[in-house]
Amino acid sequence: MRYGQIPTAVDIVYFSGTGSTKRVVDELAIQLKNRKIIVRIKELHQNQKFSDEPCDMLILCYPVYALNAPKPIYEYIDRLPKTSNTIAVVLSVSGGGEVSPNTASRLHCIKRLQKKGFVLPYETMLVMPSNFLMKTPNQLTAKLFE
Repeated sequence: MRYGQIPTAVDIVYFSGTGSTKRVVDELAIQLKNRKIIVRIKELHQNQKFSDEPCDMLILCYPVYALNAPKPIYEYIDRLPKTSNTIAVVLSVSGGGEVSPNTASRLHCIKRLQKKGFVLPYETMLVMPSNFLMKTPNQLTAKLFE
């Protein structure tokens, strides 16, 4: 698939420690399926392996853990076979938002994916309610979910 083309099959690979990232993935899958795109969702656990089925695009989604991606994300990337120009997107999820320590968590993933031959035209942070150290007020939580 060339950059700019609409994918026919997308793999969404994610790790969700508390469930917020899973909520993001579920909504993303609905939106892609509404556009008639085949979506395969793969939830990562420690040392879990998946069969390598071809896809047009890989979407990697994870929560920011201590300014980094969780270990299962790196293990998954390291197990990926080399590819030639497969498109990948990196989506990090955080209660802290798009601030430099959080955005740095994507850089390591992007570099590893590029070494495998992936092309990364897009990466971003999705803000969810904070569930670590401090509680997000209920009204703001509702708006973020919306």
